[in-house]
Amino acid sequence: MRQTILFAICAVALLNGCASNDLEKKCSETVARSDCPAGTAGKMMSEYDTDLSKMDDQRCRLRGPAGSDAYLQCRRDLQHDRRD
Repeated sequence: MRQTILFAICAVALLNGCASNDLEKKCSETVARSDCPAGTAGKMMSEYDTDLSKMDDQRCRLRGPAGSDAYLQCRRDLQHDRRD
């Protein structure tokens, strides 16, 4: 009797794990993914990255037009600062 119940529990757990798709698993991670549904960690990180990029763009445009040496140096500096 115990073995049957244990087997049933294991089977349900295994099938439940296989039923979740890869996108659900990836969206629960804190890696930016724009294809994730709203409200998931992946989507929030994607939106955060997009917002941050827009702010960086505006900030660096104060130093020069997009593509200028001053603009590109500003973008590099901001990326370097975030890595530290």
